[in-house]
Parts: sequence; structure tokens; C-alpha cells
Amino acid sequence: MTMHMITMSVTYELKFRALLKNSFLFTLGLLPQNIFFLLLGFLPFLLIMLGGFFLPIGIIIMLLFGFSLLLLIWTNFCQWAYDKFINDKVPGAKKNRGIYEKVKESDSAALKQYRIQAAKYRSKLNSRPIKPITDDELKVAELPTSFNRDDILKLNESKQAIYEDHARYVEEHKNDPEFAPTEEEAEIAKKQKAREDRIEKAKKELMKREKHR
Repeated sequence: MTMHMITMSVTYELKFRALLKNSFLFTLGLLPQNIFFLLLGFLPFLLIMLGGFFLPIGIIIMLLFGFSLLLLIWTNFCQWAYDKFINDKVPGAKKNRGIYEKVKESDSAALKQYRIQAAKYRSKLNSRPIKPITDDELKVAELPTSFNRDDILKLNESKQAIYEDHARYVEEHKNDPEFAPTEEEAEIAKKQKAREDRIEKAKKELMKREKHR
């Protein structure tokens, strides 16, 4: 039950009572599987306890994997069990997480869903053009050990040239397909714009009321 509670608590948002109930049900309902996978995870410890020929094998496995072997085996088993018995009943739950499924261009629904999921993890850095940097590109001027005003001016000019070069690159590639906003991002931007418009309208209304006072 403790092992299931630990895994469930990092997978789902459950109240303590629901956590106890679900862990108890999985403990009894999958008792043979629970015992098998726990023994499989504890295999290095069992080999060390047996001693003799098995002792060095258990020590080698422990040195290579440590406790991570137990955690990996148990977590994989639990995710399989949750996919089979829980996730179908949870709205929005994702199954087979971490398994890449090839999506055909002809399967528009699956392709759309894939792009929506990918967009959730797309940051501002990879949603706009960033010019690749190579040794042959513009460089920042280096200050000598003893520098004067002219050296500082050269440094500032080299930085400004890089900023301007990057700005030109962004302007040239901002409409490239890979940087186009996704449907979800466009919807978020639309909601944000509507919110800002409402706030601005409320401010103007407050200013009018203040003037009438």
C-alpha cells in the first residue's frame, strides 16, 4: 500500500482518504503482480542475502543500479496498472506517457492532438526565430588588458551590430511555418487581448466617473 501511495501521490491529485482507498484496492486486486514486481525490484538484495555464488552478482547489480532499479520496475508496473484501470475513467488523462507514437499526415485528428500537446511545452525561446551563432558570424570585440575610451566604443559598436543583425534575422524569418503560433497559442493570445481591452475600458470608465465627481 505504501508503494502504491507514493506512486499515486506523484501521479494524481488525490485527497488522503481517496489515496488510502485506491492504494488498498490496488494492493488486494493486484496482489500477485505486486509481489512479483516487488521481488523483481528487490532482486539484488535477495541475491546478496543468499550469499555464496549469488553474492557478487547482487553486489555488482547494486553498484550499477542501486535503488533506482527498484524504483524503475515499480513505477513502470504502476503506470501500466493505472493506464489499465484508472486513466480511461479520468477525463483528460494521458495514456502511454513517454511512448512516442508515429503520426501519419493522413490522420489529421491525431496530428492535431499531437501538435496541441507539443505546444504546451513550447517556450517563448523556440516560438520565435533565433539566429544560429557560428565562429564566422559577428563577434563581440575584446577589451585589451589596458583599454581606453576608443576600445569601449568599439565594444559597444560590436554589440550593437550583433543586436541589429539578429533583429534583421527575426524580421526575415518571423513568418516561417515553424514559428507560426499554434491554435492554442492564438486562442491564449486572443483571451489575453480581450482581458487587456476589458481592463483598459474599466480604467477609462473610472476616469470618467472621477471627472464627474
